[in-house]
Amino acid sequence: GGSHGPNHDKYLKHYLETGEKRVMGKRRELRARRKDGTEFFIELGISEVAPFYNDNGDNGWRGTRHFCGYIRDLTRRKEYEAELARKQSLTDGIVEASLDAMVAVDGNGIIRMLNQAASSQFQFPKEELINCNIEWIVPSENQEKGHGRFMEVFQSGSKDKDRRLLKKEGVSCEVLAQRRDGSRFAAAVGVNEVLHTGNEQ
Repeated sequence: GGSHGPNHDKYLKHYLETGEKRVMGKRRELRARRKDGTEFFIELGISEVAPFYNDNGDNGWRGTRHFCGYIRDLTRRKEYEAELARKQSLTDGIVEASLDAMVAVDGNGIIRMLNQAASSQFQFPKEELINCNIEWIVPSENQEKGHGRFMEVFQSGSKDKDRRLLKKEGVSCEVLAQRRDGSRFAAAVGVNEVLHTGNEQ
């Protein structure tokens, strides 16, 4: 039905004539229309029903082919996705608007995200630091003991005691950070663990 009706008929006709499966056995997201005219998202699937043959080799359908279609209302899922997107947009906006430099680093020390304040402070365009090691901006050589503490707290091999502290309170330390031009400056760093889709950052 609706604006997709003619297409469904065309796809079925094409399948019957050629055997090519364009929509058969596949799931598609479409807009459907209710009786009152309002539209909503659905998941539509169509499959051919295998005939049942009796002992005489007859299927009782007299050569007629049958198809089964199912429709799943996606309204609640779409509302949930929209709410997640809204919250993510708000979080991204807060991080980006922060005056403090913020850098997300995974357990291997790889930079996954940084805000504009960090980009400006370290004088690196964001795209140059993404997927680079944290040592690009916090080099390990000529560091005091604070750097070892800094590197230790987010690595996957950290001790359980340190990880519990990191989860509960975070860890603060002082390091020598490095700008893009090689100049260095003293920086107070706070490290907190964040779970992101099951991964620690």
